Amino acid sequence: MRRDELERELNYYRREYNDLGARVLRLQEEQSKAFREARRSRTVAKLIREAYRLVDRASVTDEIGTLMLEIIVDNTMCDRTAILRQLPNDGHFAVTHALGFGQEPAPVTVTVPSAPVFFFTTSQTRLEPPAYQLTGILRLPYILWAFDPSSGYAMIVGNRSEPVSTASLSILSATVS
Repeated sequence: MRRDELERELNYYRREYNDLGARVLRLQEEQSKAFREARRSRTVAKLIREAYRLVDRASVTDEIGTLMLEIIVDNTMCDRTAILRQLPNDGHFAVTHALGFGQEPAPVTVTVPSAPVFFFTTSQTRLEPPAYQLTGILRLPYILWAFDPSSGYAMIVGNRSEPVSTASLSILSATVS
């Protein structure tokens, strides 16, 4: 074989190799996306099942909040979580239920002047409003916050370390919607 024929063959196989590599990468991305969706669906289904059990167990509406937070802690491996209710005063919230504070007292009221509907922090998040107010609620650096302005209720989940599970995001997005 001549040199130009070898180069042509080499270029052909290089293109085929690149095409196959790109296809494998797309398949891996699709598989990963399907896995995340399946995990989210399982989490949401489990939460719905737990919600029905919760309503059957609770005799008083006020008990549901604590039971719900216990389910969230069990399913998301978070360090602290709380349910808040917006007060008539602009930007003020009352903590109705809190879990994970141990001997440390949970906050009673907090101020979040412009409460976002959804917010979370990461190691790349710049700590500026509303991150200061929201991380101050649980006194943890990594939080997920969901707020439903129509009902006036918010939920916050926090961790001491960054890897907040994707189940937490699923739970909070399901809570808001």
